[in-house]
Amino acid sequence: MKLHTINIPPHACPRPRLNRRTGGVYYPRNYNLWRTRAKAAVKQLNLEPITDPKMPLFVRVDFTLKGIIASLHIKKPDLDNLLKAFVDVLVDCGLIPDDRQICRITTTKDTCGAGYEESISFGYGPILAVHYPKEQ
Repeated sequence: MKLHTINIPPHACPRPRLNRRTGGVYYPRNYNLWRTRAKAAVKQLNLEPITDPKMPLFVRVDFTLKGIIASLHIKKPDLDNLLKAFVDVLVDCGLIPDDRQICRITTTKDTCGAGYEESISFGYGPILAVHYPKEQ
């Protein structure tokens, strides 16, 4: 699986907020702005989408955040919230039909030293060893 990199800082998916006047839910503005930037960066890569809505998928995502070089990033943001935000971007870009199809995930959260940029590296594809039923 080929890894692709976008050079934008990772962002965690926050909890949705409740609008007290309308009763609707929304995400904070900074998260929506990040999501727009991430979608634009992913779309620039011109990647081949997975179109089969029943194909089991594998996703790998490596997050690189600022921090002390050669150390694991054990502080916030939580890895699961970083992953949720980026998987939503993959779905929004049309690269994968639905995040329910993801059966395997490999993800890391590491740090980069001074002089390096925060980034997100990712790859995705079908799980080829799994046989899934065809529609009849």
